[in-house]
Amino acid sequence: MTDPDIARGTKVFIGGLDERTRKEDVIDFFRPAGNVESVWIARAPPGFGFVTFEDARDARDAVHDFDGLQLMGRRVRVELATAYPKDKRKRRDRDHDRYRDRDRDRDRYY
Repeated sequence: MTDPDIARGTKVFIGGLDERTRKEDVIDFFRPAGNVESVWIARAPPGFGFVTFEDARDARDAVHDFDGLQLMGRRVRVELATAYPKDKRKRRDRDHDRYRDRDRDRDRYY
């Protein structure tokens, strides 16, 4: 089931957050981009969160204008949110390749 905010294009991922970052810090950071509907910050593990804007254009502008800027002394990554984490897809592909290579190596010795 897809998150409706992701489907509407109003949700952005923000990574590289300091563990002391508060919801208010994120709202203040994105204030110039447009109206923020909600903010969720991960605590375990810390370092990332999601911001939902009222308008998809504001979310796209936030990605374009805020990616790579500093928030509380840390360079943050801002991307449109997707249904699946990019890192997880890469890891799954890498793990699949590793197991396939192991099977090939085993076949050589038998």
